[in-house]
Amino acid sequence: LTYNSNAGKLSLENIVAEGNITVEGAITASDGTVNITGSLEATNDIITSSDARFKENVATITDALNKVMNMRGVNYNMIGSEELKLGLIAQEVQKVIPEVVHGDTNLGVAYGNIVALLIEAVKEQQEQIDKLRGN
Repeated sequence: LTYNSNAGKLSLENIVAEGNITVEGAITASDGTVNITGSLEATNDIITSSDARFKENVATITDALNKVMNMRGVNYNMIGSEELKLGLIAQEVQKVIPEVVHGDTNLGVAYGNIVALLIEAVKEQQEQIDKLRGN
């Protein structure tokens, strides 16, 4: 724990806290990672940077509907808990869209990134519907 009075900053390194931590202002992780065991609740939006100025090699997702059809939504409970949840199995998702699966020993899914796939799948499906209608 260090405090830089000139910068008005408090630095925490390798902190393990039991109980609540309240922070007014921003939390920045120097390595870009904040790990939370348990739930994350936000009273506002959770925002992912998506500015076109920082992207390259941009291409529309292809075969989106087929990718969606090859994923499985599941109901489950975590081992040791009876609370029913719904989601995906990371190992199954990894076979279809590996770019949204992260981790080495414990895999996680970047659920927000799947929205782009769903948008393109809906558009593909709408094209099929329009063709069937003769549009």
